[in-house]
Amino acid sequence: MRLLLILRLVRRICSLLLFLTAVTPVIVAQYPSYSQEFIRFTSEDGLANNTILSIAQDARGFLWFGTDDGLSQFDGKTFKTYHLKNINEKNTPSQDFLQLLASKGGKVFFRTSLHVGYCVSSSLSLTLIPEWSATDYIALFEQSGKEFLYLVRSDSLFKVELSASGEYAHCDSLRLEGSSHAQPIYVSDKRGNFLLIESGEIKTVSWSRRCVETKAILPANAPSVYTAMMDNDENLWIGGWIQDESQNLILIPTKGARAFQAQFPFDALKDSPAKTALIAEGINFLAQSPSGTIWIGTRRNGAFRFSPPLNGKEHSLAHFVYDPNDPLGLSGSRVTAVFEARNGGIWFGFESFGVNQLPILHKPFFLLRHYPLKPNSLSNNYIRSIYRSNEGDLWVCTQFGGLNRVDFNRNKITHFNQSGKLMNCWAIAERRDGKLIAGFNGQKNGVYLIDPNTDTTDAQFRKIHALARTQVIKALGDDRFLIGGEGLWVMETNQLNSLSLKPFRLKPFGQLGEATLGLINDILLAPDQTCWIAADDGLFHLDSNGRLLQRITTYRDAAGTQKPAQFLSGLLLRSNGEIWIASKGHGILRLESGKP
Repeated sequence: MRLLLILRLVRRICSLLLFLTAVTPVIVAQYPSYSQEFIRFTSEDGLANNTILSIAQDARGFLWFGTDDGLSQFDGKTFKTYHLKNINEKNTPSQDFLQLLASKGGKVFFRTSLHVGYCVSSSLSLTLIPEWSATDYIALFEQSGKEFLYLVRSDSLFKVELSASGEYAHCDSLRLEGSSHAQPIYVSDKRGNFLLIESGEIKTVSWSRRCVETKAILPANAPSVYTAMMDNDENLWIGGWIQDESQNLILIPTKGARAFQAQFPFDALKDSPAKTALIAEGINFLAQSPSGTIWIGTRRNGAFRFSPPLNGKEHSLAHFVYDPNDPLGLSGSRVTAVFEARNGGIWFGFESFGVNQLPILHKPFFLLRHYPLKPNSLSNNYIRSIYRSNEGDLWVCTQFGGLNRVDFNRNKITHFNQSGKLMNCWAIAERRDGKLIAGFNGQKNGVYLIDPNTDTTDAQFRKIHALARTQVIKALGDDRFLIGGEGLWVMETNQLNSLSLKPFRLKPFGQLGEATLGLINDILLAPDQTCWIAADDGLFHLDSNGRLLQRITTYRDAAGTQKPAQFLSGLLLRSNGEIWIASKGHGILRLESGKP
């Protein structure tokens, strides 16, 4: 119980930090499965109800969640819940908040099955607008610098101009002649044009003719329509469910078309497993984010993210799947709402399972870690070093999980550990041919040559020296590598079959011996061909031939007191010539232009 409380507190702190920080979304072809750690919120956390019907974000950044029984506002830390008060004893208001729309003036307009109203984040109550009751659909548009609220009823369409503060400045109305009065699905584009889908027909609302006109008849095998959306290219997306699964999601181009023709929206994915998973159980939700991403919520198979082409890349379809055995994944399979917040986080609403947040960290940060229930994750969270290869792959050395390759193009993580024999990888560098030089410590310690393109486990690893301990490896060029550990060495690998390992001797100061350096923790190769060595016994500066130029074993603190510079662990060279030095116990030290 105590552990659960601690985990819940950590989640709240992480959510608050991500909410309050203005961040930029990380844009990739798909969200890799190894980064999908969702934060779950339910009625136990203060949410009004666990069935989510709508999500919006107001001008101040607060998130609003319309549920089946009340409205909740989220400030990044806690939920505040609103309910409509009884109008009178005989008229109990509905509490199902089907739509939420945030205006620039700060108001959040809502629609329930019986009422329309608004709320503001500074108020503790909801305001009903009686004259707009029994409204079937609401929409917000910006036209000619002004904001308009549209309200649709079975027989009328209202266009309300909003002032800068969100007040009502002017109202125009249109009687919808030609509607069959069946319960329709309404769709609107960015310009304020409306489509109605009812009784198997697609109809347009004509302001000029003051009527509703039938535009097309849906195919005979069209699904029972649950949701619809008009995308930025004026394509009509229709989702629902029918036994003929191939028709559960259809797209109808409408821009410049005299006759509508239905088609499947993902032609390039006709035979892919993603398409099969997408249409198998029917569609609940469709929406397009400001970035152009299309979100699809299914009835029993999680959510899908359809990304538009980016930097010459093709469309991509990513699946956010529900796994009952994954405590960090989606909490439900029936997705009723998806919303991209302005801070980059993605929110998923469910039927009966509350809401999940998928945080997106500030660019360029991207969370990679080990998840026990996910094979496509890092093998261990104890990271010793990382390296970015010439091919763009990220290589991660772990203490108890061996070596990992993160292939961002294929969203795949591969583990290299020679069937569990090489688990302590501390350092890595790359040859010109793409092969790797890696240092492992432990029972099978030594320096290994690794071919990442060989599938056979035995052929991937070739032990080239039984070096006792390897802390750091740096490439000198011409397939020569500087290796630091219990001593400093240079390795020449110019010829694969003629490998040599010899000590990098400090000839002018040979009397100091290798033990004087202590354990070498990091190596910095400077632009002037010299190198700096961070070791347990101090900071050492060597020329390209290994001669000692400078040895620094003390530093002065802020009070001017001289202290030993020992157990140095990391080095960073800045463009102004300063060297920043990480230490084990002394914080970060600074070396100005080679002076201690």
